[in-house]
Amino acid sequence: MTTLIRFIVVAVVLCVSAAVYAADASYHHVHLRATDTQAAAKWYEQYMGGRAMKLGIYDGVVTGATLLLFFPEEQRGVDGTPFSGKLEGSEGSVVDHIGFSFTDLAAKMQEFKQAGIEIVQEPRDVQGKFKYGFVRDPWGTKIEVMQDLELTGFHHVHVLSKNPDQAVTWYQEIFGGTITAFKDLKALPSIRYGGMWLIVQKTDKDLAPTMLRSIDHLGWGFVDLTKEVARFKERGEQLPLDIIDFRGTNIAFIKSPDGALIEMVEVKERSQR
Repeated sequence: MTTLIRFIVVAVVLCVSAAVYAADASYHHVHLRATDTQAAAKWYEQYMGGRAMKLGIYDGVVTGATLLLFFPEEQRGVDGTPFSGKLEGSEGSVVDHIGFSFTDLAAKMQEFKQAGIEIVQEPRDVQGKFKYGFVRDPWGTKIEVMQDLELTGFHHVHVLSKNPDQAVTWYQEIFGGTITAFKDLKALPSIRYGGMWLIVQKTDKDLAPTMLRSIDHLGWGFVDLTKEVARFKERGEQLPLDIIDFRGTNIAFIKSPDGALIEMVEVKERSQR
């Protein structure tokens, strides 16, 4: 076999391996904290859409293929760290906010105002591509509310980083997907995971880890979690919790270089939404 042929064979094998990793990962959930988890689930159902329900031991909301789950605010961190006694919001942490998209943002903002929901920023138009504003839930999570008709419902997770290119590359290497620019905005390197976006934005500020904040952690699903965790250990990744059986489901936790806590859940098949 010539050197050129060997090179082509190796390249094909590497591409296939990367495709397998990308195919195995799907976005799974956001785990938030609240003083009243049942009230939080009902609040998100009423104002952000989806269906509130009990998901195992957690109050939660099913929104498309993504779950919103709620911890009591005083629950210890996954590594055993005790709650400080004050629930800090999402701003100031690595995961700055989550986003939802609606068909009529103006009408939605009027609904928020009538309900007394905190308006952080009034809607703006971005080059005719989409409209966006910000509100805050009663427990401190910042929420981007958008009018992006290409994707309505739960829309994105917005991560901050001092080096967004390195950050989005890390997510791609861990969870797969194709790096692109959201709406062709070069300042927002992003990855589409089924029915939602991961969007990364540059910041010069120091960021707090997410654990014990109002957005405690993110979650991705893997078909073969044992294989993936072995891969992460070989990479030297931070694993605050190795694989455990949690009520019949294998889970583990990984921490991004910027400090985002991420739960990895073993799922039967990858979500295609």
